[in-house]
Amino acid sequence: MAAAANKESIFESEQGLPADNIIGIGTARAPGSCGDLVLSKKDRFSIPCSINRFVDATVTLYEGNGAHIYGPQNRRRALRAVRETLSYSNKSEFSARVHIDNDIPRGMASSAASVVAAIGATVKALGREGLSPAEVAFLASKVGVKDAIMFPELTRLRFNRGELSCEELGPPPSIDVLALVFWGKIGRRNNRSPSRDAIDNALYFIRTGAVRDKPSLVGSGATMSTKAQQYCDPETVRPVFSFAERIGAIGVTAPKGSVIGILLSKNSLPPTEALVKARDAFPIIKVGYCLKIIKGGVRFKEDDLGEDSPA
Repeated sequence: MAAAANKESIFESEQGLPADNIIGIGTARAPGSCGDLVLSKKDRFSIPCSINRFVDATVTLYEGNGAHIYGPQNRRRALRAVRETLSYSNKSEFSARVHIDNDIPRGMASSAASVVAAIGATVKALGREGLSPAEVAFLASKVGVKDAIMFPELTRLRFNRGELSCEELGPPPSIDVLALVFWGKIGRRNNRSPSRDAIDNALYFIRTGAVRDKPSLVGSGATMSTKAQQYCDPETVRPVFSFAERIGAIGVTAPKGSVIGILLSKNSLPPTEALVKARDAFPIIKVGYCLKIIKGGVRFKEDDLGEDSPA
């Protein structure tokens, strides 16, 4: 019992800490993801669809005070990521207070983003140079996050028996995303994996589209991967493909949970008009968002990437 109580003390709710022993303060942000451009559970990788909605994390480091981490109970993985980052930096003796500000809609990887942002904020508070995306991925994996949202480019991140490998495919082209949230789960089942040929073809199209800055190729690759999956509610997913064709969309992302993304180019129906038509076509839509695909990776306050969250 004593050991369990000590473990919980590391994750206590946010509370006051002495202001006279502050080591440093760091703030960082990380983007969410609207499903996956490519998903292969069998090969243990995915390529996330990073979007312009963010989690901001602020980490204040203190000397002493029992080496505890204080922060919100609903972001325990982010708090554990702070501990892992301090240990990785040989600063396990520090305590920390963590504040999380989330602008990412439910079902769009806010938990993973909070972990990545917390790692970046901790590094900033330590006064260190930023970690490489691979280092961030390693630390994030220690708390169960294996999405590649910490990489600026479209990246295939794979974990196999504890080993990390990554392939950066290229920068994401400019693509709008119509994110639809349905009532009920439509995400992929785990009992069947798509064929290797389907995934290889999807990767080829996305890699080529990223290198050549061709949104249509990235969209085609995403659709190949999405169509190859098996879903909890196929009767909901299939009409999304036909709707995407009607509005001139270039692709559909592999859904997660109740969220699916429709990829739009400059030649597609404008996102706001597409959302109106989607509400008419799918009465079971809970809510919709007009977003953009952006680069992944940790951002700091001094960065100016022109990627403000939409209103």
